[in-house]
Amino acid sequence: MTRVVDYHPDHIKSLGKCPAELFLEDTRPAITLMTDDGEVIACGGLRILYGGIAESWVIAGPLAEKHPLALCKVTKEYMDRWVKEYGLRQLTASVDYADRKACRWAYWLGFDTVLGEYFRYADETLLLVVMRS
Repeated sequence: MTRVVDYHPDHIKSLGKCPAELFLEDTRPAITLMTDDGEVIACGGLRILYGGIAESWVIAGPLAEKHPLALCKVTKEYMDRWVKEYGLRQLTASVDYADRKACRWAYWLGFDTVLGEYFRYADETLLLVVMRS
């Protein structure tokens, strides 16, 4: 079984990531999906930018593979809730293009490509920027 709790930066630390490096120390709205025994499955939320535009983020750990239905259900439920609650007219996400599973998941969540735009970062990660409106 799984449960949803308020996000805390320590949750990302438990996944081996540094919240400060990801600019996720104090981001809201955000949640964490956990197992009933307190292990972090994934964290996610929004960065509200301006004028009804936000960027979504999700950091998933190894347990996400064991709880795919819960992760999909919770992600879709909270994204839909936050879009309404914050009056968002556009939601973006950056997805590692090489991670085909993540790309399929983004499309399933209702995101679509933005003019086929790809951006290459310094570490050579190719990101596909997708939008949901």
